[in-house]
Amino acid sequence: MARRAARVRILSTSCLEGALVAQGATDAFADAATDTHRLVDLAASVVLAEAAGGAVRDVFGRAVELDTDLTRRWSGVVAATPELADELATVLRESYEAGRDG
Repeated sequence: MARRAARVRILSTSCLEGALVAQGATDAFADAATDTHRLVDLAASVVLAEAAGGAVRDVFGRAVELDTDLTRRWSGVVAATPELADELATVLRESYEAGRDG
């Protein structure tokens, strides 16, 4: 993914990264298929990014559901458009699967 991006910002906090996407300061934020994010990590992104016309996806296609189960984890993708979110999720999932199978 890094080779395809014009610039890469290293993760600081999921909440801030999602807010930067919603604001238009960055095009996307993605977790590299590590299943690190909890609901509290992505909740603000679901609200902010989607209100700004963006999208939140899970790399593995799981629904990002707002509930109280803090044991659940996601590999979140937050992007400025639904199309970009889908593309990033696909690229990251395929890369993860190729690394796992290879």
